[in-house]
Amino acid sequence: MSRELKLNAPFILGSGSRAYLWMMRMLLVLIASAWIGGLPVDTPAHAQTNQIAQRDAADSDEVKPLSDVLQTVKARVPGQVLDVQLDKTGNPRTYRVRVRSDQGNVVLVVVDAETGRILSTQGNR
Repeated sequence: MSRELKLNAPFILGSGSRAYLWMMRMLLVLIASAWIGGLPVDTPAHAQTNQIAQRDAADSDEVKPLSDVLQTVKARVPGQVLDVQLDKTGNPRTYRVRVRSDQGNVVLVVVDAETGRILSTQGNR
């Protein structure tokens, strides 16, 4: 009988045995490893690459400077700019600007990158 208790001790909830504590530590390490491994590690590098691409495009007069585009967007949708992306794959190339309006709603504003004209707004202003 005592042999059976030793074999099952790591699986008994609240057991104070070393085997149980070791197993719980290993479980925590595995969970932490899986969580850390799932984090997007390349996000800052991608953001920096996108910023460089926007700057290079603006320097070569292919698209409007971001400062001009943001002035146009803020005139239409007053609020805090959350995110800006330059989409160079479409025709026309567009800036996608997410703004938290003064009322607290998130609004997506699509701006023609070459002309600076607002193409569409999605969300409640």
